[in-house]
Amino acid sequence: MDDSYMVEEEDVWEFLPDEMWFGGGKEMLQEKDETTCREVVLDLSTFYTIRAKFSALPTYRQKAIALAGNGKEVVLTGAAPVWLYLDIANELHGRVKSLVYRSPVTGDVVVGDYAPEGTAY
Repeated sequence: MDDSYMVEEEDVWEFLPDEMWFGGGKEMLQEKDETTCREVVLDLSTFYTIRAKFSALPTYRQKAIALAGNGKEVVLTGAAPVWLYLDIANELHGRVKSLVYRSPVTGDVVVGDYAPEGTAY
């Protein structure tokens, strides 16, 4: 059963600077009500338009931090360069409860489980 759903843009985007609005939209974040949220899904393919730019890495980091929040279970997915996955995973380390890579081929792969009780995923 899918415990995530799309939130309305006005709920998420009102606090993001204008320069972080490229190539994204509602598809970028799937989140449930904060009181029952199981996971936040970040589709990294929506962080850029045609090609990810290494020079835009600070912007990608800011976007991921803003969308992931603190203490959440975060899932990274979408077609993106490996360097972008690695950098975002490194940036979210210590900020999230758990970090999972979701692939249509492998399914969910736990990258890190930072919950003190070790029960995330």
